[in-house]
Amino acid sequence: MKSVPQGRRGTAIGVFLAATALLLAANGVVGHVHTHRKVVILEGAEAFGFEHLPSMVATSAAVVRGTVVGSSRGRVIDEQEVTYTRKLLDVQVEQTLAGRSPGDHAQVEVAGWRQVDGEAETEVRLAEELPVDLGDRGFFFLYDFEHDGRYGMVNTQGVFLTDGAQVRDSRRADPLVRRLEALTTAELNRLIQQAEDAVQAGDVKPQRYPGTG
Repeated sequence: MKSVPQGRRGTAIGVFLAATALLLAANGVVGHVHTHRKVVILEGAEAFGFEHLPSMVATSAAVVRGTVVGSSRGRVIDEQEVTYTRKLLDVQVEQTLAGRSPGDHAQVEVAGWRQVDGEAETEVRLAEELPVDLGDRGFFFLYDFEHDGRYGMVNTQGVFLTDGAQVRDSRRADPLVRRLEALTTAELNRLIQQAEDAVQAGDVKPQRYPGTG
């Protein structure tokens, strides 16, 4: 995969959730953990947070419209007595709206499963993370955390699923997400392209990955 242009890249930090923009281990943060419907919800600080769409577009390595055509178990990361298995999504790219095209398909890692001290494996999800399933279509804001051919969502704000002409209401509480999910698919598509024009003109700068200066 081609590298991300300068200004859109971050330096990967060796943390088990780096691909989803969490700094739980890197910052020594142990997030609160609670369960809901047999899903463990992890809470902690994210690497990026956005108040406006252009900033999210500028920070993302690529913004694509596409459909999830594959889902499989990905990397296995051992953290002492806890084993994490990532979920790997295969997104068929219909259109690259911003950044550098990942090609016809983007391999996207999201939170998957964990096993604690040999106990039964449990699904994990980040707080405010929108579950993405096989067949889902939408807008994906991608970040090249590890520079190894796999992307992650730039953060939990960075995915918007669509139902035909409408952006799906995920009921997430984030103010930016609420505003964007009130749009039609065509309106969000147009705003992303306008934001990319502003990025290319130098009017909007990407956020820096924490710890990179």
